[in-house]
Parts: sequence; C-alpha cells; structure tokens
Amino acid sequence: MSLRVGFIGLGNRGKPIAAHLAPAGFETTVYDIAQEPVRELVAGGARAAATPRELGGAARAANKQITYLIGGPEAALETARPYLAATTDVPIVYAGELGNGAKLELCINLITCIQWAAAYESMALARAIGLPQEVLEEAGRSNGQITDLMSTYLMGHEVPDEVKSSEGFRTLMRSHMRIAEKDLAWALELARKAGVALPVGGLVSQSMARLYNVEDEWRR
Repeated sequence: MSLRVGFIGLGNRGKPIAAHLAPAGFETTVYDIAQEPVRELVAGGARAAATPRELGGAARAANKQITYLIGGPEAALETARPYLAATTDVPIVYAGELGNGAKLELCINLITCIQWAAAYESMALARAIGLPQEVLEEAGRSNGQITDLMSTYLMGHEVPDEVKSSEGFRTLMRSHMRIAEKDLAWALELARKAGVALPVGGLVSQSMARLYNVEDEWRR
C-alpha cells in the first residue's frame, strides 16, 4: 500500500514540491484556493480536495533543492522520510524536539536578512563612489565575502527601472518584504524571551523596505 500524502498550498514553492509526489508513487491529495495549480497537479496524477478538511493535515523546489528543518520525535521523522526524500535531494536537517525546526528556521532567516543588508549597503556605497556593481561582486566572490545568497539578492537590484516600477514587481517585492519582516519579528521575540540581545537584527528589521526596493515612507 502506498503512503498517502496531503498537501495544502500550491504557490511558487508548494506546487513544484507537490508535483514530485504522485510521480514518486505517493497517493497524493492537493488543495489550494486557486484552481489552476490544482488542475495542473491533478493532470500529473494527484487528487483534488474540495476543502482542506478532506486532507487530515520556486525554482529550488522545482529542482528538488528544498532544505527541510525538522523538529519532533525521530519516529515521526522516519515515517515522513519517504515523502521528504521524494521532494528534495538535500539531506534533511533534524533539529531535535518538537518546535526546534521552527526555531532553527528563524535563526537561519536572521542570517539571510543580515547578509542582504550587508550586500545592499556595500552595493549602495560602491554605486555612490562610482564603482560598477559587477566589479564589487567580482571582488567579493573572489575572496568568499559575497556568498551565493548575496549574489542572488544583488541580481534583484540589476533589473531595469521599468521592471522595478511595474505593479507585478512591486507586489512581489512587497510580499517578500512582509514575510521577511514577519520572520525577523518572531526572531526578535524569541531572543527577548531567551534574554539575548540582537542589535544588528533589530536594525535590519527596520530596513526591509529599503532592502526590497519597496516605496513606503513609513518603512524607509
């Protein structure tokens, strides 16, 4: 008997993750408020759910490069491991007890946002003093100071002005900004409860509109 899998949320990451399941032999049921991605996955062998209750439960996703940070009983992880292995080629990171996966993600996302802030300020200075962005990146990549993640972030600042000003781009960036602000707010709350000061994280949390090119006078 095949393992049954339910998947809720078929957005830019959810859909490509779920798309790997039915071809891997899992009995897959999917749900999303948008019907188009549901129809696409049904065509690939999944079953559509009319409501989330019927279940009981971007590019890296499409290429099976998702990193899973898992917290909970090891026995539960072993039960879910075939599903996880079907959707990623990256080794699973087991974080320990229940809740540690979410805590670990907040710590990792804090690193991400601080890296972006470092890349942004370095880029802003380089531009202001007449250094081409590609020269900055070449130097930073050569000595390892600019990571793959930072390079990907900097690419977003190279798009033409007409793209940056388009409604679609602005909506996408605002969405990413709000997710980042949410993650940083949770990280700062977790730090407060743990009695740890995160002064750099606190400053970065107030700069997300600038980092995401979002025109918002209240956040810039």
